[in-house]
Amino acid sequence: MIVIKIGGSLLTNKAVYRSVKIENLRRFAMQIKSVREPMVVVHGTGSFGKPQAQMYHYMDGLIAAEQYEVVAKVEGDLDKLRGHVMDCLRDFSLPVISINVASLFKANNQEIDALSLECIERLLKNGIFPVISGGFVPNINSGFTVCSSDYIAALLAVRLKVRMLIYATDREILTGSGAVERLSEIDLRYDDWIQDADNDVSRGLRGKLEAGFMAANSGIDTFVINGNLSNCYLNLLQGTATGSTKLYPA
Repeated sequence: MIVIKIGGSLLTNKAVYRSVKIENLRRFAMQIKSVREPMVVVHGTGSFGKPQAQMYHYMDGLIAAEQYEVVAKVEGDLDKLRGHVMDCLRDFSLPVISINVASLFKANNQEIDALSLECIERLLKNGIFPVISGGFVPNINSGFTVCSSDYIAALLAVRLKVRMLIYATDREILTGSGAVERLSEIDLRYDDWIQDADNDVSRGLRGKLEAGFMAANSGIDTFVINGNLSNCYLNLLQGTATGSTKLYPA
């Protein structure tokens, strides 16, 4: 079983509100069509979700209960992106069903945990690929918490005990083909890559790497790949690590 997370920067044009990079989405769908093992697809929100965090002032990932109208509006934008993703995957005859993140996770302010993954397990058992994106999760007490797609992917990978977790980004790989890094080393050598964390509700590359190392520390083969490269997904799934960076336990 595998979990693949395709980043919002690959799916959307960050500079244009609610703009889809359809060719990147089609490249992804075309490659995973040949996968013959259970798979969960997670995707980011990009320009359908990130700008609103600054617009409505919830960069800390928390939003008050009285702002429920904002939650509904942003979820409406995210539904449009989810629709694009699902339509494309189905165009390539992939057996997919979309699942809302609020039905899978619970939140206690900034702490997020899984409710029950029984639904996902049953779908996988019956040959369906669940598709999940970032979104809002109701807090135990009141209000809502942003549930990052990077964290979703890592938590699902750990709980489902998958063999591989893949994060696809729109950037060059971290250090070179097949390189392996620890988070502390990346902090020192790639500060310009992680400094955008304060301008991203999901904490940018920093948040992605923290989530990825959580999975790696649980014994899951975890990779970061440049999703713009030809056959990047298929090559890695078939055992060729060219163009990917593996994260390994601390």
